[in-house]
Amino acid sequence: MTKNLLQLILCLTLITSYSCSKSQTMQCTEDNYIKSNFFNDNNKMTNKQRNIISVFTKDDWNKKYQNTNFSYQEIFTDFFYCNICCNSSSNKIISYSGKEYLFDNSLSISTFSEELINLIGSMSIGSKENEKLRDTLGMGK
Repeated sequence: MTKNLLQLILCLTLITSYSCSKSQTMQCTEDNYIKSNFFNDNNKMTNKQRNIISVFTKDDWNKKYQNTNFSYQEIFTDFFYCNICCNSSSNKIISYSGKEYLFDNSLSISTFSEELINLIGSMSIGSKENEKLRDTLGMGK
């Protein structure tokens, strides 16, 4: 009996650990989806990625961020661990915790990005990510 119970517990543990995703699910068509290949495994949250839902196109996200060599897409997928759904009806971000933050739909891509960076940078985990971005861009603190 004890041996069977231990086998059952081991089996359930393996199934559970392999079935858990490190990112939140997002309803987005493949044509509009920009996937981040990066996960923030240092945070203690269940989700290791954020999701951005935006009214902007993939072309908008591929424009250069400020006067840098990075695109908006690279800033958010590489530094802030965000998946992006384009051509949506709203602008919002879903944090690691699952909390949603809405933004005005009339913002430009540059203003939306700055507001996203300011919001993420004000969060405990995001502040470290923002510091890494600023160091990479030579902006300091």
